[in-house]
Amino acid sequence: MTDYDIDELLEQLGQHPDDDNLLAIIALYYIENPEGDKDLEYLEKAYQTNPSIENTHNLAFQLNREYWSEEKRGIELQKQALLLQPQSYYPYASYAQMLSFDVGLTDDSFAFKSVEHYQEVIKYCLIAMDKYSNAPLKHRQLYPLIPIGLYNNIACSCTMLDDYDRALSYFLQCIQLLENLNSYDFGAAISQAILDDEKYKLLLNQTRLYILIGNRQQALMLLSQLQKNTQCDNLDIANLYARIGEYELASEMVSDNYI
Repeated sequence: MTDYDIDELLEQLGQHPDDDNLLAIIALYYIENPEGDKDLEYLEKAYQTNPSIENTHNLAFQLNREYWSEEKRGIELQKQALLLQPQSYYPYASYAQMLSFDVGLTDDSFAFKSVEHYQEVIKYCLIAMDKYSNAPLKHRQLYPLIPIGLYNNIACSCTMLDDYDRALSYFLQCIQLLENLNSYDFGAAISQAILDDEKYKLLLNQTRLYILIGNRQQALMLLSQLQKNTQCDNLDIANLYARIGEYELASEMVSDNYI
């Protein structure tokens, strides 16, 4: 958490009311120390003072993350930031993630949108991936999970477009990337628990895809793997067993804790 003296910052703002960097710092303070909608107030002021890539992205990100009634505006602002052609992968990845919020193969429902929507997700994930690949090696080593998130969003979007072969290809790439991470020393940047959680979520999605295309054998094999994962949730596994008609196995996965 950032250590700021808010009274001092506000005093400086009184002397420099059009300093968008100062406005952004004050907004960050209120993000970390919530007080009503003051985070949004100062992000908005920073954006109105200078609609730069950073200020536009910061406002869009916060609207999308914390102010769900403003989600559509957040997406539009993020797209506006992309018109300024940022060199970093991050604004493109953020835009794709905003569109992908309900793309994931959840157990609750499928969020059907237009073909163009899912094509847009894929387009910007690929742009983000290209820019990430050109980022300095040190940065990529600090943030090694970025490609996995991008490829997962592509795979989920391909699934929604009924492009199952391509979806499976991207899921397999995700798993391979995770396996590769286990071969490198990233120090404190990433823990085994995080790797296990990422693999668990990916294998869940891959299992759902196999169930969708009727590959029962592969689905059962992955379900066996999932149960060995440290992040395993028996309700997830029970749900998937039930989907393929293995009701006894599903029942075994549901303990008294869930009744």
